[in-house]
This record gives sequence, structure tokens and C-alpha cells, in this order.
Amino acid sequence: MSFYELPADKNNHLIVKDFQTPSKIAHFRNAIEILYLKKGELDAVINGTRHRVKAGQAVFSGSFDVHYYELINEEPVESTVLVISQDYLK
Repeated sequence: MSFYELPADKNNHLIVKDFQTPSKIAHFRNAIEILYLKKGELDAVINGTRHRVKAGQAVFSGSFDVHYYELINEEPVESTVLVISQDYLK
């Protein structure tokens, strides 16, 4: 099950946030999301497809892509997440 993350779809919404543990809960929104992994390794699951992401790599979730992140062996990671509303992109 996933949930619609409505606050990220506000007009001209832009978030840049550092995370030690990105969201483990499946979610989606109209906005896009880019996760850049600074340290560690994780799996990004986007629309049911698993992608291994390592330090120095980024992963993109488009509009209404259901996505979440899983840590590898519960090892901590450092990441930056950028969420950009469709209105902001215009």
C-alpha cells in the first residue's frame, strides 16, 4: 500500500533536505523527486522495480511514481532529497 504525499504538490514547492534514513514507506505525488546518495548504499524501489544506489549516484522518481527506499543490512546512509512540484518546474 502507498499514500499520496499531498503537501509536496503545493504551488511552487521546492524541498532540499538531508536524510540519514530516506522514506521506507511507499508514497507518490505529482512532484518529481531526486535522491542523491552521499554515503552508503540502498535500494530504491520505483513502481515495483528495485534499483541499487551507491554513494555518488542519484535516482529519479517521476510524477506519480510509487517509490520508497530500503537500507542494505540496515547500514546508515547519508542522502540529499530534492522534491520539485510541477508548478515550480513551469
